[in-house]
Amino acid sequence: MKNIICFIALFLMSFSAFSQIKVSLQTKISKYLSYERIIMTVTVQNNTGTTLRFDDNEESYMNFIVADKKNKRVYVKKAYKNFNHIYNAMITAGASKSYSVAVNQYYPMSESGHYEIKAVVVHKKLNFSYNSNPIRVLVREGSSVLKRKEDFGIKSGKKILTRQYDLLSFRADRYDMLCIRIEDEDKIYAIKRLAPMASSVRPTHFIDARSQIHVLMQTDSKTFKYWKFAHDGKQINRTKVYPVVGEIIPRLVRDPDIGRVKVIAPIPLDGEMGSDIPLLDK
Repeated sequence: MKNIICFIALFLMSFSAFSQIKVSLQTKISKYLSYERIIMTVTVQNNTGTTLRFDDNEESYMNFIVADKKNKRVYVKKAYKNFNHIYNAMITAGASKSYSVAVNQYYPMSESGHYEIKAVVVHKKLNFSYNSNPIRVLVREGSSVLKRKEDFGIKSGKKILTRQYDLLSFRADRYDMLCIRIEDEDKIYAIKRLAPMASSVRPTHFIDARSQIHVLMQTDSKTFKYWKFAHDGKQINRTKVYPVVGEIIPRLVRDPDIGRVKVIAPIPLDGEMGSDIPLLDK
């Protein structure tokens, strides 16, 4: 009888805890290139009947529980040991707020394999911690489509620093995605998804005299896309789409005397601007 009473009490406590705060976790994609930002959106719904303020890193906070492919806990990086992802947030009674977090900025998740992620919300006014639904993601290394990484220099004061870029392919859902990665020995400066690889034709790429990276890629039988990036990975131009007109095929050329790079092609169609991915330490 006592066991039954304890079970009922625990059930009621669990139901009460669930009804006070609801935490949900979402992501737009489930497969990532190694070091690519794993962006999770956490939505916190406040059903406590009072305003909740998250201004205490030790007693009122949000963090994550991450497990690797062997179901082992992945611990937060030392620099972010007591980090509160919603510090100074305020959620009024009955309201819901969403927060986007690059989880692998705080937890080491660069090795290939599956990871399971849950968000956890704790508040000093409440007796329970509140977990979200789990999200499972897959991290992959990717394969270089270049013979080797391309080195280029940038001026920093009186020194010339060396960086590299690589064009990588990895399996994303039902197709192979081409990505560009810009890095040095210590840091990933950018990882950007370019387009699905719709043909076996290798992309053309050059560095110009200003250390800008140019990439031209065939995306289908009648279309090429062109991108230009600064040395820090920021996309400079709108993504330009060039059609194949008759026997005129778009080409990327570099002037060997002055280092100027340009596309020789018919007038481009309307393009699109990609989003930049912030820095990520290795």
